[in-house]
Amino acid sequence: MLRSETGTGAHSALVVDDGTQRLLFDPAGGWFHPAAPERNDVLFGMNPTLYGFYLQWHARETHHVVAQEVLLPPEQARFVAQRIQEIGLVPKANCSRSISELLGELPQFSDLPVTWFPEKTMENLARYDGIRTYEIWDDDDEG
Repeated sequence: MLRSETGTGAHSALVVDDGTQRLLFDPAGGWFHPAAPERNDVLFGMNPTLYGFYLQWHARETHHVVAQEVLLPPEQARFVAQRIQEIGLVPKANCSRSISELLGELPQFSDLPVTWFPEKTMENLARYDGIRTYEIWDDDDEG
């Protein structure tokens, strides 16, 4: 999530589908939905509708979402799903650090710099092959 006026980072999150379930790692995040049980910053059951709610909750007049997708081999997706459940609660202001550190455990991202800044993680990931990027904007100020 980026501040629309400045382009500076506001938050980072990670979605992974391990073949049996779709999880959202929302480190130090504040999103809640009764249909998405949460444990230690991991939300379970993130079907397309819930994921859409999550994106729209973050996209507002002052912020927009930059989503980056990459297809992982099944064994890596399972590894990421396991790791996000092992990490536990992430302290405030550590969202991007925890995600960039985790992604650096994958062979194709082993040289990904660990950073505290969501916009830097986004820029660094964009340099890798196979990353699909799109943006979600919503200028509705009704919150």
